[in-house]
Amino acid sequence: MNHPITSFLKEIPEFNKLNHGLKQHLKAQFVYGLSGSLRCAVGAGLMSAIQGPVLVIVPNEDEAGVFVNDLNYLLSGIPVYEYPAWPLLPLPVLAQGREIITQRLKVLEMLVQSKPVVVIAPAQALLRVLAPPEIIRKAAIKVSVGKQVEPVIIKQRLLSSGYVWADPVEGHGQFCTRGGGILDVFPATFNRPVRIEFLDNQVE
Repeated sequence: MNHPITSFLKEIPEFNKLNHGLKQHLKAQFVYGLSGSLRCAVGAGLMSAIQGPVLVIVPNEDEAGVFVNDLNYLLSGIPVYEYPAWPLLPLPVLAQGREIITQRLKVLEMLVQSKPVVVIAPAQALLRVLAPPEIIRKAAIKVSVGKQVEPVIIKQRLLSSGYVWADPVEGHGQFCTRGGGILDVFPATFNRPVRIEFLDNQVE
């Protein structure tokens, strides 16, 4: 359900003209004179009609935080993520770097699935060249109950993707294997580690 503000915008002719332009796949439309939360309100009204990913580029991280908060309030049923920028200076704390990597991977995972999602990115976050979507899709490791897969293959894939061995598994990008066909792993896009149990080469 849309927020009442975005529903109200549909009664404004200028807004409907913008919306019509999106449906006609116009390459560019220019809007002037918007400031503060009104920019987010107009953006939310337009985004609610788009069936697919939306990228919003803002000047800096402070603006990104404002947009994320406002759009989460205005949009319902459409996830809103910030795509963080790499800092210009070396990270003073390694954990902070891992948090940035985790957040960027979460966003990329959503984008390659082509599902409705709004991504807010500071301009600096887009300076690095990324791998093509098909490469990101192939790098994903998919495991499901009943699937036949050798645990050693998963271990090799994790190591080649930058995961590190740790016991116990406590942080993103860590994994370990245990006796009895058990694999503990903390995926970069998960909020907590998961345990995978094998019977020979079958996922239990």
